[in-house]
Amino acid sequence: MPQRIVVIVESHSGRIAPASLEAITCAARLQELSPAPILGITLGQDAWPTAQLLAAEHGLDALAVEAEGLVGYSAEAWLALLPELLGQLAARWVLMAATSQGQDLGPALAARLNAACIGGARGLEADEDGPLFVREVHGGKLLQRLRPLSASAVVLVQPGFFAPHLAGAGPAGQATRQRMAAVARRTADLPAAGQSQAGASLADAEVIVAAGRGLGKPENLSLMRDLAALFPRSAVAGSRPVCDDGWLEYRWQVGVTGQTVSPKLYIACGISGASQHVAGMRGAGLVVAINNDPQAAIFNEADVCVVEDVVQFTPALIASLRALKG
Repeated sequence: MPQRIVVIVESHSGRIAPASLEAITCAARLQELSPAPILGITLGQDAWPTAQLLAAEHGLDALAVEAEGLVGYSAEAWLALLPELLGQLAARWVLMAATSQGQDLGPALAARLNAACIGGARGLEADEDGPLFVREVHGGKLLQRLRPLSASAVVLVQPGFFAPHLAGAGPAGQATRQRMAAVARRTADLPAAGQSQAGASLADAEVIVAAGRGLGKPENLSLMRDLAALFPRSAVAGSRPVCDDGWLEYRWQVGVTGQTVSPKLYIACGISGASQHVAGMRGAGLVVAINNDPQAAIFNEADVCVVEDVVQFTPALIASLRALKG
């Protein structure tokens, strides 16, 4: 059996996750460098509609892996089903999006497969020895190129760096269905909690003022709120470290494990620019970054770069904007 490129596809409420569509694009580029058939795998109690969607609209050969009681994502169940299946499929490359689900599943799956695990892949290159995966290190200040030395590899594709795979881009693929025995589990699924309406305001905001650890202490968030108040339809957001530290609730987090936003104006205050955060705000129209480190990775994404201490600069910015507004 020829070796394959396998994409583990996430879906939510019957829709393929955008980050998984980016992983499919990465797989297509990998196929150019390391020729092999691509197979999309979707798992669930009723995974067949998603597999059909992958085949009909995205031209991907797809496999629906179904088991009774497999409702939603379960690392315990997926790890019980996938290793043997991937071995049978001769999977050389196993790709998935570097979402919270992918970051939970990927390393454990690689360990079960005795495979390499490459996290945060944001690009692909090649040399005479084959594909190289590119990822950011040291907070995005450097790029690292990796080649797995093992027979197989699990690759977590960083959202925001590959264009989502377009529907109708080629002929339809073939969808197949495989029923598997129910997995004996020691954990149970709980109903997903719906997001509050307040949290949804980040997606609707035209201006977002995002706070990072560069603010120094949570009391300085008042500066962010004062700045945001100068704009209609604005909101204050935070990086993951800010939310991890309890300065803001997680519903205000921007990034891979938070929300993805596309405001007209994004003001990044004291944010270093780690790829996990940048992936959530890459769709912003105009990006203004304020950071006292001239080498901060966020400046690679910004249209306007301000090298200043954010706590000292923001009051002056607020005063100037208020003066302009009269």
